[in-house]
Order: sequence, then C-alpha cells, then structure tokens
Amino acid sequence: MAKKAFTPDQVAALNANPNVRLATDRSIQFAEQFKIDAINAYLKGEPRVKIFADAGFDVAALGHTRIRNALGNWLTKYKRSRPVTSDKRGWASKKGLSDKEIIARQKAQIEMLSQENDFLRQIRRLVRRHQPKKSPSPKS
Repeated sequence: MAKKAFTPDQVAALNANPNVRLATDRSIQFAEQFKIDAINAYLKGEPRVKIFADAGFDVAALGHTRIRNALGNWLTKYKRSRPVTSDKRGWASKKGLSDKEIIARQKAQIEMLSQENDFLRQIRRLVRRHQPKKSPSPKS
C-alpha cells in the first residue's frame, strides 16, 4: 500500500479511466489489457512515465515511484512466465482441495520440517563442539 493517499477527486478521475479496474484512496487495480499493453510498450523502449501519460493517467497524481513499482512488478511476473493478469490476490485458498492435493502439501510440509530439524541438530552439535570445556573448580 502506498503512503500517499489520493484525494476524492483523484479517485473519481482514476475510476473514470478505462485502464483502471478499481481505485481507492490508497490503491489502484489496473485493467489487465493495460498491463499487457504497458509491458509491450516498455519492452519496445518507451519510457514508463510516457506509457502511463499516454494511457490517460495524471503522472503527478500517481507519482514516479508508484509507476516504477507497478510496471516493475508486472515485468518481473512477465519475465518469470507468470500470468500478469491474474485476478487472484493474497494467499491461495486451502478450501476445495482434493485428498491427493492435501496429502501432497502435507508431505512437502513434513519434508521441510524434517530438513529444518536436521539443520537445527547440526547447529546444536557445532555449538557444543566449539564451547570451551569446563575445568573442575579448585577445591578449597
């Protein structure tokens, strides 16, 4: 979320733009087609600010940081062959998983926890090995 909040007039102007799915005082959800068009324009060498200005955005209201971050996030997804136009937001739902999917997730979790335990066991062994040995206290 951005620290800079939009004014009600700016939110109304953003929501009127066909390249915006939803705008609030703190965030903007861009239209999927705009994301694809922006990535293609950037890859052809067009500057980020010009892409947003040509799409009808007030660059001063959005701010250069928000423009850089938004297009940067889309480019990262694009380069990693992930869908840029996903409606999914947040964590994946665990509801509606088949039994095989649940078992596969649990096996992966067990494997990860087993590796974590092995790692912690090795650390404890190294710590014990490198601690100075206690000498017997002198008897008085």
